[in-house]
Amino acid sequence: MIDLFKSITFGLLLLLPIANPIFTMILYLGLSKGISAKEHASIAKKTALNTFIIMIIVFYIGGLIINIIGVSIPGLRISGGLIILLLGFRMLLPPTESKKDITSVDSDDRDISLIPLAMPGTVGPGTMAVIISYASTLKNGMMFSTLSVNITPLLVFLIFALLVWGAIRSSSTIIKCLGNHGLKALSQILGFVLISMGVQFIINGIHQVLVMWMAVSAHTT
Repeated sequence: MIDLFKSITFGLLLLLPIANPIFTMILYLGLSKGISAKEHASIAKKTALNTFIIMIIVFYIGGLIINIIGVSIPGLRISGGLIILLLGFRMLLPPTESKKDITSVDSDDRDISLIPLAMPGTVGPGTMAVIISYASTLKNGMMFSTLSVNITPLLVFLIFALLVWGAIRSSSTIIKCLGNHGLKALSQILGFVLISMGVQFIINGIHQVLVMWMAVSAHTT
């Protein structure tokens, strides 16, 4: 039991710094205009479920999928950065009132629980890299018992999904306090933050590509 507790703590400590449920809540606040109380509860549940499923898939077959389709971690970082960058611009510079508000949510034609909340908002390129590394550590290392290795990923991802659900559900209080004008101002502020994060993701991805290219060049010469 102690070994299982240690392995769960190890997994959460790896995930929380890079896949913070608070960021998911902040992203949701920026996109929450026009969401009813019923839709709010539904989005919280579906985001948590999508997060859990994505993490399980990445843990068990993420490395295999990346190898098969030939996508590198830097490539994931750059593509995730572009998605976040686009979301940031939509939040910072919303369309005019005469056009359909892109940042509002219509449950019939747009669902934000999968994209962008679950991915890349919660499970982004960096989180995927950490989960793949975490899988390698558990499967190939001798840190924990066999029982812990088999049960830990499910429990870690379940606990994390519950944290995401709780973060989004608790945002309803913030939404009520801010009102429409407050949410609009917050959305624009968060849009700028997302643009900065997206640019940083892209820079990190390009930097990794350059480092890999320089390493290969040095090895061949």
